[in-house]
Amino acid sequence: MEDRRILALIIAMGVVILGLGGYIGYLKLFPQKVENNKTTIDNVSVDLNNFYQIGETLERLDSAFNDEHSTFYGYIYNQKKVEVSSMDPALALYITIQKDMVGSNTERFLIGANVRQEFEKIFGKNATYTPSSLSLGNNYNVFYEPTTENFAYVAPIKNNIYPPSYGTINMKTVLEDDKVIVTRKVFFVEYGGNTEGGIDMTKAIIYKSPDKSTLLGEVQLKNGVYNQKEVLGKYGSKFATFDYTFTLEKDDTYSLYSITASK
Repeated sequence: MEDRRILALIIAMGVVILGLGGYIGYLKLFPQKVENNKTTIDNVSVDLNNFYQIGETLERLDSAFNDEHSTFYGYIYNQKKVEVSSMDPALALYITIQKDMVGSNTERFLIGANVRQEFEKIFGKNATYTPSSLSLGNNYNVFYEPTTENFAYVAPIKNNIYPPSYGTINMKTVLEDDKVIVTRKVFFVEYGGNTEGGIDMTKAIIYKSPDKSTLLGEVQLKNGVYNQKEVLGKYGSKFATFDYTFTLEKDDTYSLYSITASK
């Protein structure tokens, strides 16, 4: 009986050793994510955190140019090319702060140091931070206070949860030695349904552009949103295409360089 117990123990230890050896071999063949979160794609070493930063910049652009109360509503989608180096400083500042402004009947504030930090994260060396007051539309103003370097603003309250807007769909991302190029499809969408006031809409109406001269079709909403794959599959060939180019900074981050219409 004792011999059997010893034999079983030896077999169990052998299984553990074999399993550990297999796990070590797996780690050598398939290395796990390292602390600095770097990886190599097409022989280019990148920090994956920087792709999240690019995604955040794209979100700020989408938010800024879908603000129907602003004079910059849809601005970049009506241009052949927008280069950051020659961009209107007011436009660059607006892109930086729009997503952080809250609609209110009372004056609110943005801390200047935070605005500058966000500006430099978005544009890097491609633009110079130039704080100023902004007039964005009827009763839509931003006031720069030089003494405190902060911004005071009054932004409109958004009453329509389904406003007409520009839809964007990411198609591909190309990584080069010193730049990242994100290609996106852009279209215009309105919402409709049985209930007035934009509260309980049931369908998205897809147009090629905001002048609505070319109606492409409709898709049904599910849980209040449209399916991007369905929209792209049905109408994507008719959409405008834009390339968003980001250039590499000294700290290995990527900053917005240009937005170019490619189709």
